[in-house]
Amino acid sequence: PTLFPYTTLFRSLRNRWLLFQIFANLLVDGYLQGLIQQRINVILQNNFKIMVNGVENKKMTKKFQGLWFSKFLKLASEAIIYGFSFIQIKEVINGEVVDVEIVPRQYCCPEFDLIRDSYTSMTGALITDDRFKNWIVPCWRDRSDFGELTKVADIQIKKMAFLVSYSEYQEKFGTPFRVVMTDITNEDTKKQIAQMLAKMGSNAWSIIDKDDKIEFVMPSGDGTIFNSFLKYVDEQLAIALLGQSLTTSPRGSGNRSLGQVHKKVAESIQKEDAEWVEKWVNNELIPRLINHGVCVEGTTFEWDTEVPVEKKLEMIVALAEVGYRVENAELERLLS
Repeated sequence: PTLFPYTTLFRSLRNRWLLFQIFANLLVDGYLQGLIQQRINVILQNNFKIMVNGVENKKMTKKFQGLWFSKFLKLASEAIIYGFSFIQIKEVINGEVVDVEIVPRQYCCPEFDLIRDSYTSMTGALITDDRFKNWIVPCWRDRSDFGELTKVADIQIKKMAFLVSYSEYQEKFGTPFRVVMTDITNEDTKKQIAQMLAKMGSNAWSIIDKDDKIEFVMPSGDGTIFNSFLKYVDEQLAIALLGQSLTTSPRGSGNRSLGQVHKKVAESIQKEDAEWVEKWVNNELIPRLINHGVCVEGTTFEWDTEVPVEKKLEMIVALAEVGYRVENAELERLLS
């Protein structure tokens, strides 16, 4: 491996291993996973086209429609969440990319284009080295970026701690507390009653003296404070990752104008993410693919923003159903 110069600069290299350990713990939460997946899926669902010298090349577009490129887009999109991705082109055969994979992030140091030998190592490989530069595609917004997950780490940690208290509350008060009132002084009889209560479980019956009494004590609260806090936290997570919370937590009817505002905010973030991924495909991936003979000079990647004919027809039918008349000239223009 290439030795990275041991200088005072090297001592400042960031070791993100502990950070990714924290991220792994945060992502145990299904709601947070869903928000991240929602943000990434928007990019993966977009249509695209491959241009050669400004003209769409359908043969080249089909070449990019393989599983490998979908995987690349996903890994590139994850750079927004984690701060960066080093994506390795695994193999190219006869001008076709076979597969890509992520270089484990705990070994990577994007500030210095370095992949460490281990997460604590002082040696490693530079991705700018001639042996690796055509095989490793770096993706980041900024070399020092720690990703969108850092925005939600603090509140997500509080949520997880709160869930522990919520579980303890449910354990203590989910089942009514049982109290037996008796004047029996016999220790053996007391032990029998204690065993009976311990084994009662969901079988709410007992055998006691006619003068004894069993009471089920319910807690005074109903746990609303927990539900309110968790709702607040989930809204904050959605706002941090999606820019709004209405698309994940609908508030019933009468919110059309508010919904439009939230929708525009979400679309703004989606557009920014898509433009960022497009730039990295064009600036980093395609030059390497040209060197591998997968693409030719002049190849560029673009998102296909044109509305499909089927969608246009659906829109025209919907307009007609509400009484809007579409003139023939306008119909021809829409379907052209």
